[in-house]
Amino acid sequence: MGALTTFDFETKPLRLVDRNGESWFIAGDVAGILGYAAAKDLTRTLDDDERGGHRVPTPGGEQEVAVISEAGLYRAIIQRRATNAVPAEIRQTITRFQRWVFHDVLPSIRRTGTYAPAERSDAPGVATAFHSYFSIGELIGLDRNQAALAANRATRTTTGIDPLALMGATHLLAPQQAPLLTPTDLGKEIGGLSAIAVNNMLADRGFQEGRRDAKDRPYWVPTAAGERFAVFLDTGKKHSDGTPVRQLKWLADIVAALRETTTADAPVA
Repeated sequence: MGALTTFDFETKPLRLVDRNGESWFIAGDVAGILGYAAAKDLTRTLDDDERGGHRVPTPGGEQEVAVISEAGLYRAIIQRRATNAVPAEIRQTITRFQRWVFHDVLPSIRRTGTYAPAERSDAPGVATAFHSYFSIGELIGLDRNQAALAANRATRTTTGIDPLALMGATHLLAPQQAPLLTPTDLGKEIGGLSAIAVNNMLADRGFQEGRRDAKDRPYWVPTAAGERFAVFLDTGKKHSDGTPVRQLKWLADIVAALRETTTADAPVA
């Protein structure tokens, strides 16, 4: 392996340097993958023998950058995965990164002195896979955003390619990190109301309406005004007739919407 070698992890660069036969990683590259704002936020959690400096060529000449050892990388990954504040999507990225480095890249370098990534699926195959999974998502009742995210995960698993990352469309992940609230949760947010009172309030404000199924069982569905706040989730259970049981939950933004539509005779805290 050369003094400085650049690899690609899901469109993000990862540079390795060879120091006396050992692989050291550019801390800034690792920090970006693990979701740190800067390399210093990562390296300060490591021991002195797990971090260091290395001079690398840059457009402005050689500069010394922070590097971390294999042991330091492993420690950084474990620490980051144990941090509750890390968003779920970054946790998933870290899990894939850990496996890629320790099960693929480093073993290959030790065996052959270089790393040759496995041949990836061609773009048409990726597009076909994504479209198929997206259609399945819509078929089982996911909204378009949820279906896109689910299709992306399935495509990444089967082809090794992350279509949304390649397209720079990872902003789709943000809505899924927002909490989903039940009527009971909403009741706690707006003044200790019961779930029944909240459901009636949602109906009175025009965000949902009550219906009954073929067996006269009551259920709620969002109205046109409520659809942008509502998410149907599959509970994994089924009614006696075999139809799936779905639960209606609400994005936290519905609280502000309820306040905006409050009337004098139905105050919301």
